[in-house]
Amino acid sequence: MISDTLHEHEKKVLIALKTGELSQEELSKKTGLQGDSIAHACLWLESKGLVKTTEERKELFKLGSEGKSYLKEGLPERQVLSEFKKGRKTIGELEKALGKEKTKIGVSWLARQKLAKIKSGKIELTADGLKMLKGETKHERVLNMFKEHDSIQHIQGIEELLKRGKLIKKVDTVKRRVALTEKGKALVGKGIKIEDTVNLLTSRMIKSGDWKKVKLRPYDVTAPVPATKLGKRQPYLALLEEARQYLIAMGFIELRTPLIETEFWNFDTLYQPQFHPARTRRDTYYIKKPNKGEIPEAYTKIIKETHENGWKTGSTGWKYHWDPEKAKNLILRTHTTVSSVRAMNGNKKTPAKYFTISRNFRRDVIDATHLPEFFQCEGIIIQENMNFRELLGVLKEFAKKFAGTEKISFRPSYFPYTEPSVELVAEHPKLGPIELGGAGMFRPEVRLPAGVESEVMAWGLGFDRLCMIKLGIKDIRDLFSKDLNWLEKTPVVID
Repeated sequence: MISDTLHEHEKKVLIALKTGELSQEELSKKTGLQGDSIAHACLWLESKGLVKTTEERKELFKLGSEGKSYLKEGLPERQVLSEFKKGRKTIGELEKALGKEKTKIGVSWLARQKLAKIKSGKIELTADGLKMLKGETKHERVLNMFKEHDSIQHIQGIEELLKRGKLIKKVDTVKRRVALTEKGKALVGKGIKIEDTVNLLTSRMIKSGDWKKVKLRPYDVTAPVPATKLGKRQPYLALLEEARQYLIAMGFIELRTPLIETEFWNFDTLYQPQFHPARTRRDTYYIKKPNKGEIPEAYTKIIKETHENGWKTGSTGWKYHWDPEKAKNLILRTHTTVSSVRAMNGNKKTPAKYFTISRNFRRDVIDATHLPEFFQCEGIIIQENMNFRELLGVLKEFAKKFAGTEKISFRPSYFPYTEPSVELVAEHPKLGPIELGGAGMFRPEVRLPAGVESEVMAWGLGFDRLCMIKLGIKDIRDLFSKDLNWLEKTPVVID
């Protein structure tokens, strides 16, 4: 029977409700149970369909810390009026009697309520103010109600007292009333017996044999249990790790390179001229101290010739004087492509695949799709006779896997270090088309100075934007949200 599985507290509540609907406070008096025990018993009974609970919400007002003080001493304006009756009519006299702060507040409220005016440092009461020497202000009328009541309901003038800081505070109260359902009435009608039962079987009872002498309360395995909140990876970090493991499983070698780079590695090795606008302080973070780094001597000579005359790449170069001192400037790296060029430099292995997922920094204005610090997923494949069509296929599969969308398109683009170049665009369910990053085939001016003669496909995708589509969020800042509800509800494993 269902009554056998009921807790002692539940039985007491059901018996008390035989007389009709009761509040939880009334139930507490009739059963002798404390508030929490009553609340839990009612919750359990409601989940079993034996009782129903209704809520009555009320907006009440209670005294704050200042209100309790003013209820005893009088409002500042009343204290000013009291001193006025004693003949203290100048600000100086009032300040000596009441203090500067209380005088200032009292006089200010008298003026706001049009009860007094200040002329030449002296208070002059208006006609209404003179009446208030013996009467009661509207603020006092509300405050004085708390002399007889701990809390009051909404009345005229209460809003004005709410604006006066800590005089009163609004408290939302909930009163719950409990009544038997038809199912509960039927059960109570059959009779409920309160017996001494054991809810927990202990090792001591088993060893002593006492378990044979007591009545054990059976457990209802269908009863609801509290939701369990498990610890898990933050969703964004989980996707980062998933991407790492996916690329490693595909045979890519992970690269780890410094966040602080020289302009030489970040720009010059990628055939980005020293007059390029991306190298200004409007776009790039420069390190103040130390502000210079070391660059490899032999590679530097090749890069200098590549920029100035094309070296042995078949190019004519950029036709300007390349400055090695500018190349030594230290910056926060602006892209992870610098990791790829470091991997190519001196690489003798073909074919080869490298990747990195790491932070980059640009002086972007923060908005729904931009942050000054962001993760980028960079990858290269070094292989002979590889073509641009294969690169598009790799990008499409990667975007489908991590953005979770097949609404992908490509548009022609330009980068100083790839030719041909393309931008990958995916459809965000809320923001529409957003750019995920750029890709292309490394130019001879990039791979030949690094000692690589094979074709090299390269891509750099904004991983944060990939995650936005995958997680269905419309603001990039939400990736780092402290919203516990979002963090709890977002799945641990994302297909």
